[in-house]
Amino acid sequence: EQLIEMGILIGTDFYPGIKGIGQHKALELIRKFGSLDNIINNKVKVGKIEIHIERSIIEQIKEIFLYPDIKKDYPKIIWEKTKYEKVEELLIEQHNFSKQRVENAIERLKKQTSSKTQVSLDNFFKEK
Repeated sequence: EQLIEMGILIGTDFYPGIKGIGQHKALELIRKFGSLDNIINNKVKVGKIEIHIERSIIEQIKEIFLYPDIKKDYPKIIWEKTKYEKVEELLIEQHNFSKQRVENAIERLKKQTSSKTQVSLDNFFKEK
């Protein structure tokens, strides 16, 4: 939790942080006061500005880090042959890549994939 609180002081994807607090200052404050609650209760200042963060925001950010929403039902990946015409369509027609560069890259890829096949760990195990 202290690491998360340091992140809150410094800034995360979910909170911009406190101006004037970097990694060293955040570590120093957490070591000295033990928690963001203690920092806020002691009315600690950075420069002339008192550190204040809404407790509800602190709890929301902690919740995100401590109990992330993890997706567990991923679809099974099925490897198929590369559909080069679809790659060309995507890169050239939809994203305006250079036709010549895409064709050259695909030719190199075709040569590389036809010359040797990489052995996968799956090759060593039989399905039950």
